[in-house]
Amino acid sequence: MLYRLPPCDLERWYSQYGFGARYNLSGSAAPALMTADLLHYAGPDAVAAYLELSLNYAPANGTLRLRTAIAQQYETLTPDQIQVTSGAVEALLLLFTVLLHPGDAMVVQFPIYPSIYGLAEARGAEVRRWPILPNGQIDLDHLHILLDQGKVRAIVLNHPHGPTGLLLAPSELMAIAQLAADYNATLVVDEVYRGIQFTDDVSPPAADLGAHIVSIGDVSKPYGLGGLRIGWLATADTQVLDRCAEVRDYTTLCSTAPGEFLAAIALEHRTGILARQLAVAQQNRRLFSVAMTDHEWLDWSLPNGGFTIFPRSRLRRSTAATCHELYERYNVLVLPGEVFAMPGYLRLGFGVEPDQFAAGLERLLAYAAHVNGELRHTY
Repeated sequence: MLYRLPPCDLERWYSQYGFGARYNLSGSAAPALMTADLLHYAGPDAVAAYLELSLNYAPANGTLRLRTAIAQQYETLTPDQIQVTSGAVEALLLLFTVLLHPGDAMVVQFPIYPSIYGLAEARGAEVRRWPILPNGQIDLDHLHILLDQGKVRAIVLNHPHGPTGLLLAPSELMAIAQLAADYNATLVVDEVYRGIQFTDDVSPPAADLGAHIVSIGDVSKPYGLGGLRIGWLATADTQVLDRCAEVRDYTTLCSTAPGEFLAAIALEHRTGILARQLAVAQQNRRLFSVAMTDHEWLDWSLPNGGFTIFPRSRLRRSTAATCHELYERYNVLVLPGEVFAMPGYLRLGFGVEPDQFAAGLERLLAYAAHVNGELRHTY
């Protein structure tokens, strides 16, 4: 049973502004790849194979080729422990339909993609927010407190985290996994940014840490393939997998055959593709760091993972007003913190071709210079 779904403020913002600005500095994904790019990775026979692809229904759990490519990212899972979905958002819908019932509670890392808690609330669950600290760290004692209040069926993380870029140490992720086990809760880890990390201290995929854990992934964020609408959930919990498969009979039934074909190619060649997309993010991170050094209108620190940064604005106007003016007068798209229920913050994305990022950043700084007189003097 679903109660009324609340509007997803982030997606409503994009529905209004998402395709109009010349310089999109707001996004959370890698630069988009072209179909020809993927077919080139796959070799000379790929074009013919793609053109001969049947457009019949795909298997409900995903083609074996795709599930094999997904399973290769995990140390302990097999293709049979993968459920392909229509993007990561369908994986969330399936999971919360299975895990949550009216009166249950879910602990969610905050801020986070709004659909995550919107879907939980629509199931009649109580959502308990576990905020990331102002210094970009986590508070495990606070998580204990939230779990001690009882009825927690699920803990939800985004790792690497969007929009802040927080990257948990392996010991931190394992501590959270142990807490979930102690409280008999399913740990759901949204890993859609996995592969985009700027440190060598990388945690294992969450689903490898226990059968009470579900990893969610997709090819949208790290690969720049959002148009394929291919995601998945991965877990050793066969009961959860079976129930999610049953729920999918009421949603999309299966993913698209062309999407699964192309996604399999991307995952089979993930090393080269991720290296390219990571290099783009690193270049834009460096440019942002240099450009913003002498500008005091944003409080920021470079993220350790993902494509986004979430600085706090010191301007007196609301961040929604700031983003609206950037769009209307400077042709630049930036996401306001209001869509994350975090007014006063801005989301910028490093997953932009560097020439576009540089041009957009120049306009962002021109805007800052224009309103420089509104800089707050209370830090």
